[in-house]
Amino acid sequence: MTQTDNASTIAHANHGNTGDKVTHRIREAATSAQDTLHGAADALRESASTAVEKGADHAQAVQTEFDSAVRRNPTLAIAGAVGVGVLLGMALNRRA
Repeated sequence: MTQTDNASTIAHANHGNTGDKVTHRIREAATSAQDTLHGAADALRESASTAVEKGADHAQAVQTEFDSAVRRNPTLAIAGAVGVGVLLGMALNRRA
């Protein structure tokens, strides 16, 4: 084998090692990015879950307060419902 053939063989072997190193680095970077995305998704999921729980609690509190107000003053509640009905009727009648 000539000196040129040896250099070519060594260069080819080194190129294979470099390619393996690059492939390994790319895989490490992809795994790291995937782990980061999974962590962010988990944090977002937890944050959304907390927001939904707070929203549900707030809606329950508003409903409870509304129910209490209607029980304390049913006449005002009926008058308000009639007023809203009249306003909706007028608004929808004008559209038609």
